[in-house]
Amino acid sequence: MMRASVEFLLITGLGSRYCDAAKTALEAAQRTEDPHLISQALFECARAAGDEGTADLFKTAEAGADALLAKTSPDRIPMAILAKSYCRFLLGDPAEATKRLREVLYTSQPTANAAQLAIIHSGLGINNYFMCHFEEAYQDYTKAFELTKKVGDDARLCTIAANLCAVLMTRGDYDSAVRYGKLSVKHGESCSSSYLLVAYTNLIDPYMLQGDESAAMQCLETAQKWMAPERRWRLRLQFIAEAASFALMQRNVGLAMDLIAQLESVSREREIAIPMPGAYWKLKAFKMAQMGQMEDAYSTVSKLATLWRNTLVLAHLDMVATKAWLERLDQGTVRPETADDLDLFRRLGAVGKRQLLGFPWFWETLVDLRSRQKAQRIQEWSR
Repeated sequence: MMRASVEFLLITGLGSRYCDAAKTALEAAQRTEDPHLISQALFECARAAGDEGTADLFKTAEAGADALLAKTSPDRIPMAILAKSYCRFLLGDPAEATKRLREVLYTSQPTANAAQLAIIHSGLGINNYFMCHFEEAYQDYTKAFELTKKVGDDARLCTIAANLCAVLMTRGDYDSAVRYGKLSVKHGESCSSSYLLVAYTNLIDPYMLQGDESAAMQCLETAQKWMAPERRWRLRLQFIAEAASFALMQRNVGLAMDLIAQLESVSREREIAIPMPGAYWKLKAFKMAQMGQMEDAYSTVSKLATLWRNTLVLAHLDMVATKAWLERLDQGTVRPETADDLDLFRRLGAVGKRQLLGFPWFWETLVDLRSRQKAQRIQEWSR
């Protein structure tokens, strides 16, 4: 069991080392028939599956947690509930994940230590964030941060502070987002955390929305130094997506298209575990539009917007904004029903996210694309 936990802290590999360690730990735990060891191993399997995008391991972790919870009192095996929650979140069901985490918090609070409580509150934070419950996300992440400070775990502090940066950016509090982003970098650098890559990339958006493009560029360049070829799949995916978005902000369409192609390659056959589905499909839709596949792009984002409306609400917002972009590109205006959907940004308090998704780079790039497509059609008609 210790080996799997150590692998999670030290692994730099894209491949199977952590997954293999988690599977080995689960097999060993099952031979003991000890529900505590089995639940811990299932949690390690869930984390490994998320880090490497391994669908089969997701299924193993969730099925194992369900089987264990069916025959053992949940208050005896909180780690099994955590494993179930982790799988539910990564498989697109943050509401069920939140329900499970609250169950763990209720049963564990009297006896859990600060580190264990921090994990639960951090989990609640990310689930609330993806449901666009931003105040709840902020409160849970803040609790997790304070609890982790008591433990003195710099790697965890780096992760939680980076997540607080993202929440605050989404709400439009750019100064506080930058403050937590810098705090994340500070804690990450003190322990050479692999999550430093995300600490730097999460700072890019608030810097850009503050108008400090040079600081944003510096963050991307520093993050790239941590993006060695052997980094974990999840981190590679996050970096490439952020780099592609930044390329578009700089109106470098050629680079953005290359990066989106890399993103598709890295995520192929692992789409089930993509950690930022809204950003991923937004970029894919842009690439489809660039290639003249407007109908396919619009159909895809419309279906995903419907799918995520009441589940992954944060990703739903990405799809609503993408629909608006595509409608403006194709028809010169936004449909009334889409305009109504855009008001959801205001109602949810996603001020920063709306400003980011409405950033001039995208509109201007799409207008340029539309002009090129018109010119191409005129040339074809004149032949």
